[in-house]
Amino acid sequence: MGAFPDVYTITLVAASDNSDELIVTFSLNGNVGAAPETQATLFTVSCGNVTQTSNGSPVILTGLSAGEDYTCTVVASNATGSSSASTGVIGTTKSGLSRSSALKIILMLSPPVQN
Repeated sequence: MGAFPDVYTITLVAASDNSDELIVTFSLNGNVGAAPETQATLFTVSCGNVTQTSNGSPVILTGLSAGEDYTCTVVASNATGSSSASTGVIGTTKSGLSRSSALKIILMLSPPVQN
């Protein structure tokens, strides 16, 4: 019978070049030789109300607001269940327009196509 995965630790939350993204890096609390039955196979990273699942670290979360602080956590899962959430780590997105906002402005300012 398996066991729940160990709690992982967020080691870094960094702003990406895009103002609507954070890059979250995490690792297994220094327990590199964890028993196979407690190893995680899926990770769920949450920053504010944005969640992304992944098979490993790092995870890029998109859809965040520019220039905002977010508390990020990671939960590890395996066939038996899920770990507790990690301790929250605060990350701040870059200020400026997000890619989606910039695209909307470009499209609004573009001249109509003539046939």
